[in-house]
Amino acid sequence: MKLCKACFLIIFFVLAQLIFAQPETEQEEILFALIDKAEGQGGEALFLNTSKYKDTYQYNVANEVFEALIEARGDFRMQKPILKISKTERFGAYAKPRKAEITIELKAYDVCASFGKDSLNALAALLGHELIHYYEKHEWTKHFASEHGDIGTGTELKKLKERLKLETQSDYLGGFLAYSAGYHTLDIMPRFLEKVYKSYRLKDTLRGYPPLQERKDIATKTLEKLQGFVHVFEMANYLTALEQYEQAKRYFDYILKDFQSREIYNNVGVIATLIGMQFVEEQYRKYGFPLEIDVESRLKNGKRGQMETLMAQQVLAEAIDYFKKARNLDENYPIALLNMACVYTLMNNYEDAEYFARKALKLCEQPQWEATKSAVYVLQGILADFKENLGEAETLFQKAADLGNTLAVMNLKVLKNEPIESLKIKVSNASSKKDQIHGFSLDKAVVQLLREELKVDRIVQVNRETNCGTTSLEESTLFIHFIDEENFTFIQIAGETYSQSTIAGISIGKSFEEVIAAYGSPDRHVQNSKGGFLVYYNENLIFLLNEKGNVMSWGLFRIKEKKG
Repeated sequence: MKLCKACFLIIFFVLAQLIFAQPETEQEEILFALIDKAEGQGGEALFLNTSKYKDTYQYNVANEVFEALIEARGDFRMQKPILKISKTERFGAYAKPRKAEITIELKAYDVCASFGKDSLNALAALLGHELIHYYEKHEWTKHFASEHGDIGTGTELKKLKERLKLETQSDYLGGFLAYSAGYHTLDIMPRFLEKVYKSYRLKDTLRGYPPLQERKDIATKTLEKLQGFVHVFEMANYLTALEQYEQAKRYFDYILKDFQSREIYNNVGVIATLIGMQFVEEQYRKYGFPLEIDVESRLKNGKRGQMETLMAQQVLAEAIDYFKKARNLDENYPIALLNMACVYTLMNNYEDAEYFARKALKLCEQPQWEATKSAVYVLQGILADFKENLGEAETLFQKAADLGNTLAVMNLKVLKNEPIESLKIKVSNASSKKDQIHGFSLDKAVVQLLREELKVDRIVQVNRETNCGTTSLEESTLFIHFIDEENFTFIQIAGETYSQSTIAGISIGKSFEEVIAAYGSPDRHVQNSKGGFLVYYNENLIFLLNEKGNVMSWGLFRIKEKKG
């Protein structure tokens, strides 16, 4: 009898669901549309990710940008979203988070194409915006707001305010997502909105949206915040290259408050590793690890004491935790595995180091991971030498060198006890002039800032005591890290089209070998997935390298740190 009653309740529940459930219409399902032209044409919805349309030019172009953005986000805990293209002319672009779908209309694609050389940047801005709606779970936020809103005319205002909040966040974080994927989107969205309204023949005011001018103003204000965010990220990388690890960590922590990605967690893990490397024993400073190279190490002071050894273990354990967070977002992220292997090596745990190095190597079969693959060979070479397999170490270093890994070339010389090239040109002796970029005096800028006479375009407060400032100069950008008059760093970076060279003749486009021939071995050689940095402290010079090891920009720096 009890069983029958239970069956009755189940049947009643199912019938109730069937009777009272309302089918979700196409319009109700679309939660985040760029626009809504209610009288828009219906048209056929094209799902260009299917076999019938997979070779369509528009889909191939858009999907390449789409995949790059997903890769940059690096969050594979969630279902990977798919891209669709539609012939409808109503929404521009929209996200369906519950279905993990992002759709862009062909008409909106054409608007992006009208940007010419910036067409891919426009696509990245639009798709990045919609992807943030998905990754930030805006669907849940919007449903919660609608289900708990007030009754009456205030409801629509509340919904509009909530929409503005979510759209602004999507502009902001979507722009940074596109930037981290290598697209230049900083001034796209205000112009893009103007073109979309014109192309779709929309009135300036749409139901449920702010007026066009207000949307453009919001996009412009968001752009200003985004530019500051990007500059904080760039400064964090420069500070890392210049060994200001504690300061760099503050900058990355600032970013993590708003934007979490596997790359950011990985970067903070690298910083923690570099801090820990200051306290490891002598044998671990023999080689340059894939995290960095410091051939002319200033840390060779003999074996560390017990307290410093404990400190190294503690900081390195923290680094492991950050790399695990990166892996939690993407378990198939080989860079995090490689870096974990580096840390386990420094912790004298060769078994785990070899295990994670092998796992990283298995994930490096695709072309985009070739640089990481060569870095794994470098680490395996180091491990082979520590296990006294000198022949295997040489073979592995050579395999990495053959793939263009400059760090491997340096380590080969260390392995063979060959001398590292000394400075062939000492700029300070070759000329009384200091390097300048387009005639700008960095020393004068330092004095002007301390006198509060230097014009600073943008200031971001990283934390209570740290400020990041930037100033746009002719042919360059000035980055300022400032705590007080006793603790600051100035970095001036040439624009990527700057044609002039350093005093020793190094300009954009020169190779790693040409830099070494001019200046000798660097004080710092920091590698990352996009290339890396060469730092020369005596000359106050920093070179930014691309994936091929060529100079893509160069800069000057001044550092003042209060001792003690």
